[in-house]
Amino acid sequence: TSTAYTEKGSAIGLLTTTNKYDTYNDKCSNANTMIKFVCNNGGFVEELQVTCDCKNGKCTKAPACTDPDGGKDLLQKASGTNELGVPFTESCVDSTTVTEYSCTNNKLSSENMKCATGSVCKEGACVSCKDTDAQNYETKGFVTDVNGKTA
Repeated sequence: TSTAYTEKGSAIGLLTTTNKYDTYNDKCSNANTMIKFVCNNGGFVEELQVTCDCKNGKCTKAPACTDPDGGKDLLQKASGTNELGVPFTESCVDSTTVTEYSCTNNKLSSENMKCATGSVCKEGACVSCKDTDAQNYETKGFVTDVNGKTA
């Protein structure tokens, strides 16, 4: 079994999704996605989707770790890829904790981080609400969300 994404490889065994014993050859599902077959720790063949420029069943260059929110930004949900091209998405652990991913030296790391007091974790980001007039019904105010949008 080859784990290098710039090499076309194969894995022989039972595929986790079908329980069918066979030889599974790496392939491109489209120009931007490689299907890499690897042996997992349980002894089965596992199918990984790798985001990369794919041609002839292999990546034309090694995938890179990508994090669109630029690191530990709890206010923005991000989806990216690890150094192997495997996708990730930031998510909530509970109502006040987010799993935040970041890339350092092309390696992905994760950390469970608490939202600031008064914020909650919703769909992979910490969110809160700010009311400029503090519910004063005689003053026109604005409500600003965590992304800076005003209503």
